[in-house]
Amino acid sequence: MARPPVWSAQELKVVDRFARAVIAGRYAGAGVALSACHEALSRGTRMRRTRAAVRQKLRERAHVLGWSPPPRIWKRTEQRVVERFARAVAGGKYTDASTAVHDCRQALAKAHVPRLHSDEALVARIRAAARMLGRSVRQPWTPEEIQVVDRFAREVVAGGYRSAHAAAGRCAEMVARTAQTARRSDERVRSKLSQRICLISGRGQDTWPRREAAVVDRFARAVAAGRYRSVPAALADCRRALAARGRVPARGHREVLERLWERTALFQPRYARRMTAGEQAVIERFAGAVAAHRYPSVASAVRDCWRALLERPGRTEEEPARSLRAVAGWLKLLARDIGRYKISGRRWTDAEERVNRKWVRVFARHREGRGRANLDTAAAMMRAELARLGYFRTGAACYTRIYAAYRREAAGQ
Repeated sequence: MARPPVWSAQELKVVDRFARAVIAGRYAGAGVALSACHEALSRGTRMRRTRAAVRQKLRERAHVLGWSPPPRIWKRTEQRVVERFARAVAGGKYTDASTAVHDCRQALAKAHVPRLHSDEALVARIRAAARMLGRSVRQPWTPEEIQVVDRFAREVVAGGYRSAHAAAGRCAEMVARTAQTARRSDERVRSKLSQRICLISGRGQDTWPRREAAVVDRFARAVAAGRYRSVPAALADCRRALAARGRVPARGHREVLERLWERTALFQPRYARRMTAGEQAVIERFAGAVAAHRYPSVASAVRDCWRALLERPGRTEEEPARSLRAVAGWLKLLARDIGRYKISGRRWTDAEERVNRKWVRVFARHREGRGRANLDTAAAMMRAELARLGYFRTGAACYTRIYAAYRREAAGQ
């Protein structure tokens, strides 16, 4: 694939002229200045650039020259509508924020609010507000709903429907009649239907032919008997033995390794990779530390958690060490379950508000032309100062907090 031609100095000079015009406010944004910039490039240079390429380069040069576009602030009318649907989601009228988007769009249209935000942003806004009201998990499937889905799954397996997609619409209608709370989205019904089809038909449970499974079992018994130092040490010989069976195409490295781990665990329980009670206690402790913001992120706690697993009391020398990847996966899952909604709904303390007011003043001086800290820079510096004080906030949270406070002060509230 050919690389796109490099932008010449003459082209960059034209783009920079329009980028400075955007910064100066003569255009409402880079998208508004796009047509004029594209036309000027077409007249002044021989190279023909696409509108997408010009848009990307215009935004890039504007950011380099110090442009900081303001975020799209949610108006009070939008906030009231979103909070109303968040209460409906938290109260169980909707199974999830995604199922409430259509009705929320209609309510916003009735309130004469222009469409300024995408569906993804609206879902995230409703979901965050619902979490603040105590909505933390999706509603589990009831036995009656599972019974309806299983009936359609058996019909698909028997050939009554061509595929799960063809049966999903009718299945969603029957599930909606059975549901005691609210209608589930068609995507969730289709996903559950596909799961039950695989479970009933046995499809996707074991795709290994008997000959290949026998080869893997032979090496799994060798690992369990101690003839190989570990499961990965037997992987190369196992793959060569499978290749000698003449399989085309050959199975991948990860697929064979996963199968070898699984079969070895059956012959020797100490190779079972399930989390023990002692390991779960250690990982839950570190997940709670991440939720309490004693670590800035899950990734920063992985190595300490891995070391604590190695040094935990009761661990024997024969017990194999966990990999960093496995510890990271478990820690991420538990941290999400323990602290996901606490983190998103955590209130700002007085100390954090004092730091926020300081950087709001710095950003205000920049908007007045008396400083050089735009919103991105102020948010990054505020995040660093909060980290030094022991508080951990994301850059997006600092960005939003500074701009919201600046808008409130500008409005005189």
